[in-house]
Amino acid sequence: MIHASTIFLISVPVALHRILLYQYQSYYLFHYMYDLIAHFYLNFTFKMPSKYTYISIYNQLLVYLKYNSKDIFS
Repeated sequence: MIHASTIFLISVPVALHRILLYQYQSYYLFHYMYDLIAHFYLNFTFKMPSKYTYISIYNQLLVYLKYNSKDIFS
């Protein structure tokens, strides 16, 4: 059963992301951070994270930095 707080925690960042998407050109960092927060939230609340969770997050970070470093450092 999905609790109302879970829906709230997921829907609010999505709404913020939609607003930022239309206001700013470089929204990739916010989008990535939301993915990361949602990933941690879901893993820590519904089950204990395995080592593969950390490997997955690390790989996502590497891929993000590889393709979007110009947005962060420019």
